[in-house]
Amino acid sequence: MIKKKFVIIIILSSLNLTAHHGLGLGIAVGDPTGITAKYWTSHNTALCGAMGWSFRDEGYIHLNGDYIYHNSNLITVEEGEMPLYFGLGGRIAFKDETEIGIRFPVGLVYLFPDAPFDAFFELSPYLNLYPETDFFLSASLGGRFFFEL
Repeated sequence: MIKKKFVIIIILSSLNLTAHHGLGLGIAVGDPTGITAKYWTSHNTALCGAMGWSFRDEGYIHLNGDYIYHNSNLITVEEGEMPLYFGLGGRIAFKDETEIGIRFPVGLVYLFPDAPFDAFFELSPYLNLYPETDFFLSASLGGRFFFEL
């Protein structure tokens, strides 16, 4: 039993897990509800995306991708970090008629200290451009597990 725990600790330590690097995979609940991914490109910037099911109308598959910037100086917490983030991205909704638009995500993310996890809340105003112009607001709550590539 002790050998098994020791081997698990060695394996996890060798993965070099951090909350500010690599790729994060997780879930988001809201609109849409599904899987989310985040890839840090620097300490302040990241590429994010999600694929999920929207429960609006009669339901549909929704894909989105964003480039986001994190500002860690606005909110201070005793442990970890809680940056405000904002960005620009795109979305595709596969309905009876496919919708294409742009997103303006704004959110808060909590980066756990010494753990490869984050938790986030996001509001995303978006503007559909095709097949017609409409403005909407979506929200989601979620978390991700990060690992070094």
